[in-house]
Amino acid sequence: MLAVPSFSQIKDELATARARYMQELAECKSDRFSGDLDTCMKEARNTFAEFKRGRMKEAAQSSEFEKNALLRCEVHQGDDKTACIARIRGEGRTEGSVSGGGILRELVTVITTSNQ
Repeated sequence: MLAVPSFSQIKDELATARARYMQELAECKSDRFSGDLDTCMKEARNTFAEFKRGRMKEAAQSSEFEKNALLRCEVHQGDDKTACIARIRGEGRTEGSVSGGGILRELVTVITTSNQ
């Protein structure tokens, strides 16, 4: 009875890893990707294979990435820190990929001033 939730969790994690693998392959084949196609596809296959061997935990890895990204926002203060946190949490526009050389996050904030 206790093993059922863990099997279910493993199945869900495998489905998430498989979806990520398919997304990475699509990014490798997209017009936006400027790197070596064979290398990109090999990295995607290797990452998925390592996950299936139990050497990578998708959920833990994802939360660790977000935690590290949020820690990088600590150097900012006030509105800059608030905007940094908002970008990391997915607000605004995001483009690029790690395999493509980096991710650019942009959040536009309109500030109105009163001229009296």
